[in-house]
Amino acid sequence: GIEALRKVRERGCHIPTILLTGLDRAEVDEEALRAGASDYLVKTALSGPELLRAMRYAIERYRAKREIQRSEQFLQ
Repeated sequence: GIEALRKVRERGCHIPTILLTGLDRAEVDEEALRAGASDYLVKTALSGPELLRAMRYAIERYRAKREIQRSEQFLQ
């Protein structure tokens, strides 16, 4: 999943992405976030409310980032 995310990002696609994995290890979590994931969830600990929260926060962060980029372009 992390390698696929890297390839997607290299092609210029920066939509919110939540990785689901079976691995509950901090180093994998950190690597996923460095690769551009909006969030990282472990399948065995996943619940409906947790997934909805992750999706909502990922979309909110994406929108906020876009607004900042638009403001910066406007100021230039």
